[in-house]
Amino acid sequence: MLNKKAFTLIEAIIVVAIVSVLASIAVPSYMQHVRRATAAEAVALMAMVREGLRDYNINNNTFFDIGSGNIPNGLPTSVASGIPTPSTAGVNADAGISHYFSNASYSVDATSPTSTRFANPSVVDFIISVDGSASVACGSSNCATSAALVSDYRLEMDNTDRVFVSYDGGTNWTPYR
Repeated sequence: MLNKKAFTLIEAIIVVAIVSVLASIAVPSYMQHVRRATAAEAVALMAMVREGLRDYNINNNTFFDIGSGNIPNGLPTSVASGIPTPSTAGVNADAGISHYFSNASYSVDATSPTSTRFANPSVVDFIISVDGSASVACGSSNCATSAALVSDYRLEMDNTDRVFVSYDGGTNWTPYR
């Protein structure tokens, strides 16, 4: 009689159990890295907007509001109490065709920047906000190819480079870094 070597049923079950445990540990970690990588696109453009506002402030001694979708527009000719003229002024930071966040997602509040996330210290100078639900899917000149994937993303940055992110529509916020 031939003696064949093979896995027993018990050995196979143990291997499946070990793989299941490893997967249950690895998948949440992987998903967290995917979410952070997705938010990184917004953080990069927020940093460009922040630098544009800082440069304008150096030359004009004021910050200004930027309405949703206006970030790629030219600098204002004047600013009164944080409100630019023309009202469509921006900082020439254009997301263009991006993967997740279109220009419509970004706005800046320099007139009355308040947020419970920036408690200690409070908001410094302005808040740049990103609303993933306002991201425009492709079909227009300013689009994001995968806008639907970030509809629950919200991000905020102030002048000190502090960033907070919410992956659930603004219910729970955590520091980005």
